[in-house]
Amino acid sequence: MYGVLVVDDEKEIRNGLGSQAPWREWGFDHIYTADDGPGALDIAAHHSIDLVVTDIRMPLMSGLELIRELDRAGYGGGMIIISGYDDFHYAKEAFKMGVNDYLLKPVNLQELAAAVQIAVAGLHKRQQDLAWHKSLDEALPRLRTETLLELFERPFRNEHEARLDHRFGQIGLEWLPSTTFLLILIGIDNMKALTESKTDREIIEMEATVEAAVQSYLDDRQERKSLLVRRKQGVWICLLGRDSAGSDGQQDTEGHSFVPDLVGVQIMDDVRRRSGILVSCGVCGELGGIERLYAMLREAEASIVYHRVRWDPEANREPDERAMGNDSIRILQSVKASAERLIVSSEEEIRLMMHGFPELAGSWEIRHTNDLQQKTFEWMHNVFRHAQKLGWRGSEWDQNPILLWEHLERFDTLDSLQQQVTLQLIRASASIQEQFVGQNQIVYEAEKYIASHYCEPITLQHVAEQVHVTPVWLSKLFKKVTEKNFLEYITDARLDKACELLKDLNLKVYQISGIVGYQDKVHFSKLFKKKFGMTPQEYRNSRVSVLEK
Repeated sequence: MYGVLVVDDEKEIRNGLGSQAPWREWGFDHIYTADDGPGALDIAAHHSIDLVVTDIRMPLMSGLELIRELDRAGYGGGMIIISGYDDFHYAKEAFKMGVNDYLLKPVNLQELAAAVQIAVAGLHKRQQDLAWHKSLDEALPRLRTETLLELFERPFRNEHEARLDHRFGQIGLEWLPSTTFLLILIGIDNMKALTESKTDREIIEMEATVEAAVQSYLDDRQERKSLLVRRKQGVWICLLGRDSAGSDGQQDTEGHSFVPDLVGVQIMDDVRRRSGILVSCGVCGELGGIERLYAMLREAEASIVYHRVRWDPEANREPDERAMGNDSIRILQSVKASAERLIVSSEEEIRLMMHGFPELAGSWEIRHTNDLQQKTFEWMHNVFRHAQKLGWRGSEWDQNPILLWEHLERFDTLDSLQQQVTLQLIRASASIQEQFVGQNQIVYEAEKYIASHYCEPITLQHVAEQVHVTPVWLSKLFKKVTEKNFLEYITDARLDKACELLKDLNLKVYQISGIVGYQDKVHFSKLFKKKFGMTPQEYRNSRVSVLEK
């Protein structure tokens, strides 16, 4: 239903047209009246008016002036002029201004009905045109995306060129075939993990935020010939256009740097700064036209994988961090040493150890994200398995290794995998150390072996082999658990046994020295006196004196 406004300074005519004409039958459910032009403008400003029926001669403002003011205000409805003067000049001027009809007073109801019918037909057509344009405007982004994705997802064929040119013209991309592009692939990092931890609404908002940030980057650079196409969830293809005649690959017309890799870094940094969301960019190193978009996207895909799994040892690292990385890489390259560290290391020590993870991953010669995830899984699983050999029980990863794999495959960058591995190792370390509260199992096994073989010339290397750990780690473990180093522990064990044997008066001191593992009697006496403050003979004498008393 529509709204009509009747404007006439003569009350009888105004009221007659407003109340006696069958407006509702003609499709109008809101009827307004005004006695002059300013009043009519005020009503039109506050109500939805689709048809204006106005006298041509009125005080303050004529009907023609009213039409001009309505046009300036953006009015787009129908207009019918009525007048008591059969003046062709007025009619001619009115039709120039786009009125639907010009009627003479007194107004004939049938003539008014015919004029209203013409005006209503015009309203219908206008609404249809608006709906069509709105539909086209809404469909245009989708049509552009579909057309471009066709170029990205299948090789270009010359026989399709004419059809594509026609379609480009339909969707406002007629400039595309004559343009050379830089192609950048943009992807939100760890999208799989994010989709599992966030709601659908949060994902949509996050994607909108990233897309807006990239578009802002393009707007700031005044990239007029640019296209941003959503390829799939969390992934966009960005085309930066250059006219074929002037694309040197170094600088655009505004003087912006146009080095391909640098543009990718700028987009990543800009998106992170604007949105706080981490993205990676893959860039095709060479510019190309529409016939190369398929190949260019493949190169950009390889590039984004490279940037996600590669690590630059010099980037953003201080000298002391590089030193820590050099120390920790030696530990991480041995799953045995890594497992041992889980038993004795604090959370901070594990984090320091993981400084070497990028170098470890670099030694794997990774080319694809899946390879990085697979190698990381294999390394972690081996570390956990070795920790079990050292006495760790109840590892859920051993019971169901697929859980570990499903967790790691959600992360597609080296940084995020390093964070996840670090957290998993800290978690495992806490489990192991909780299990080994009190005397450490490894030290306990070593102590049992020493107690049975103290009289032999045993070494740290020999005992470490018996309990299946490295000598360096066993030495650290002894210090942590017993507060003695290995040599101190062996010496104390032998000398404590010597004290027991000295009670047997049938044994000579030199015999006891040999029994506890010291072939050199003098060396044995020096060690004994250092610990107990007296020689073995003096100790025996003191014990005999006590017994006699």
